[in-house]
Parts: sequence; C-alpha cells; structure tokens
Amino acid sequence: MTKTHMQKRKQTGFTFIELLVSATIIIVLSVIGVASFAKAGKSARDSRRRADLAMVQQAMVQYKVNQGTGVYPEGAFSAVITALQLSSAGYLSAGSIVDPKSPTYNYACAPCTTTSFKLTAYSEVTATANAIFFTNP
Repeated sequence: MTKTHMQKRKQTGFTFIELLVSATIIIVLSVIGVASFAKAGKSARDSRRRADLAMVQQAMVQYKVNQGTGVYPEGAFSAVITALQLSSAGYLSAGSIVDPKSPTYNYACAPCTTTSFKLTAYSEVTATANAIFFTNP
C-alpha cells in the first residue's frame, strides 16, 4: 500500500450529536419566542379593553352632563352603547366598541343605573373576571 492510502481521510460535515444540539437550541428558542408572542397578544387585547372602557366612561359622563337631567344611560352594556351611539350628540361612533376577542371575552355593565355604573371586562393576562373596570367618577 502506498503512503497516501494508509493516511486517514479527513472527514467533512457535522456529526449526529452536533446536529441534535443545534436542533435542540433552535426548538428551545422557538418555544420561548412563541410564548412571548402569545403573552404580548393578550396584553395588547387587554390594553384595547381598557381603552374601550375608558372611552365609554367618558361618553357616559358627557352624556350625563349634556342631558341636563343628571342621569346616566342605564341597562345592559349593549343597551348603554346603543344609547350613546344613537344620541343626537353622538358620544360614540358605530362599531367603535368591539371586544378584540369576541365573543369569548365580553364587556359588561353591572350595575348600570341612572345614578351609577361599573363597566367591566375580563383580563386575559391575569385570568381574573372583571379585572378591568371603570366606575362613575
């Protein structure tokens, strides 16, 4: 045999272990990314709920001031929104209050009477019922 045949051939490429380690790292990073993205989506929807309820609260206070009777619109949340939208002053525009994950998470108005109100929404981040709420000032 010649000297060149006796020398070991240099192998190129990756070993199976190196491929497994690389794949594991990629999978772990992907799982972390997906989990972070899901939480960011929940936080964004909760922020939208807070903004919606704050807008309704402001509209209800303005309604009470402008009506001259000193009363809030009353009833279920949908009835209150309809009253604010159909008012001649147009306190809310049509379609402006829609839960970002309807119908799973809904807004509520309990109680909404002529003298007081409590607007509530379910928080996805804290997973607590009525964690987001606004009351009359």
